[in-house]
Amino acid sequence: MSFFTWSEEYVIGVEPSDRQHERLFGIMCELQAAIAEGRSTPDVSSLIACLKDYTITHFTQEENLMLHCQFPLLRQHQTEHAVFVKKIVVFAERCTQGDQAMSLELLSFLRNWLLHHILKIDRAYVPYVVGKQIAQIPQG
Repeated sequence: MSFFTWSEEYVIGVEPSDRQHERLFGIMCELQAAIAEGRSTPDVSSLIACLKDYTITHFTQEENLMLHCQFPLLRQHQTEHAVFVKKIVVFAERCTQGDQAMSLELLSFLRNWLLHHILKIDRAYVPYVVGKQIAQIPQG
């Protein structure tokens, strides 16, 4: 069973963010499968890198949206995003060094962070986005 199964519960009602969140779940599901199957360190490292890269893209687009909509908690959101990326970089380094213990720690961190972030933190900017022309917002 996957830690990262997308459901309508995670939809926040902002199309670009919902689509990106669903893709993040997909990458994390792939990562969990790679770990569970005992795939090679390069395979797992590659998925962690993919996660980091896609997360940075998502965060950039989400922060541009918040800036455009004058979300007052943008700085706090940016800080939380930066902390997440730094932690992923540390997990990537540990994986490359062959740290087997990091696998469950990584999956647990990702699940807790993602669920908390989508269900609580991201929902805070939704009222600022409602009625805005999202398609016209620069994507980064």
